[in-house]
Amino acid sequence: MKDVQRLSGTPKNESYNLLEHSSGVLFIFLQLCKERGLTVTGEDAEVVLMHDILETQTGDLLYDAKNLNSLTREYWRGIEDHVLSNFPHLDRYCDANIERTLGSEKFELFKQADLLELFLFCSRQKVLGNKSERNQLVIDNCKELLSKQEGEYLQNIIIYGCEG
Repeated sequence: MKDVQRLSGTPKNESYNLLEHSSGVLFIFLQLCKERGLTVTGEDAEVVLMHDILETQTGDLLYDAKNLNSLTREYWRGIEDHVLSNFPHLDRYCDANIERTLGSEKFELFKQADLLELFLFCSRQKVLGNKSERNQLVIDNCKELLSKQEGEYLQNIIIYGCEG
């Protein structure tokens, strides 16, 4: 996972790979669960840590590209299905199976953690001088989505975060 770079097509001042992202997501997920008084099992931690493992086969495609329209969403699902047909043991790391493992409440926190980790990385990029439109677009999209979420931990990061 350390060899697959995230945010392809987005200028970055430093490396950002799947391993760094996934570790950050797990840390944030643990904090969000702690805030809510939820217990995290070893299996929960494993699926959160490995949630992007399919991208070791497909590469990281930007969210906007995956979800440009219904056709691109359908094609991306087809690509993932093809990868899973060749690597069926990775099926447990698809969103539907992650949700079954975590349950709906922890799954929502996982999705928040995934988004928040991206927001924090791009915000750090801005502090480091990354003035690219693409980086700012990612920050703005993350802020919009995160502003709809509940939780003191999330709100403190959004309000007092590292955007500079």
